[in-house]
Amino acid sequence: MTFSILILLFGWICSGDVIFSSIDGIIKLPKPVLQKGVRVIVDGGATVYVYFNGTYRISALAPGPHLLAFDAPGYVFPQVRVDVSKKNAGRIRAIVLDEELAHRPGNALLLEPKGVAEYFVAREEYNMFGILKNPMVIMMLIAFGGAFLLPKMADPEQMKEMSQLNQDGGTPSLSQLWQQLTSPPSEK
Repeated sequence: MTFSILILLFGWICSGDVIFSSIDGIIKLPKPVLQKGVRVIVDGGATVYVYFNGTYRISALAPGPHLLAFDAPGYVFPQVRVDVSKKNAGRIRAIVLDEELAHRPGNALLLEPKGVAEYFVAREEYNMFGILKNPMVIMMLIAFGGAFLLPKMADPEQMKEMSQLNQDGGTPSLSQLWQQLTSPPSEK
C-alpha cells in the first residue's frame, strides 16, 4: 500500500505539473571558515552545506517564496528571500532582506558577510567620577561641607561673642525657652 503511494507521488512529481528549480550560489569567506562547515538553511528546515571553494547548490525548490539563512561560525549574513516563479519556469528572484537586491553574476547568488559576529558585550569601564553622581554621596558632601567649612567662613569676632555667651549661660536651654513661651508675661 505505501509502496503504491510512493510510486503515485513520484509519478506526480515527474509528470511536469510542478517544475522544481535550483539555485547556485557563492559565499565569499576565508578558506579556514569554509573548512569549518558553512550551512545554508532553506525555510528554517532543509540544510545545504557549502563546498570548500565557497559554492553551494540548492536543488528541488518548489515554486513560491523561500527564505535562505546562512550559518557561518563567527560571521553574520543577511537573510535572503528567494521567489521562484510559477509561470516562468526557472526564473528566480533573490532579495536581501536587510539591503537592496542581492548580486547575481550569471546564474549564481553571490553573498558576502555583513560583519563579524560579536557574541559578548564589552564591559563598561569603571569611572571614579561616576560615584559623585550618586545622590547619597552628594548629600554627604554637602553635610560635610556645612560641618567643616561654614565655621571657618564665620567672622572671628562673632565666634568669640558666641563662645562667651555659651560660657556665661547666655544661651538658654530648651526647658528655659519652653517656660518663657508658656508662662504669662510678667509686669515690671
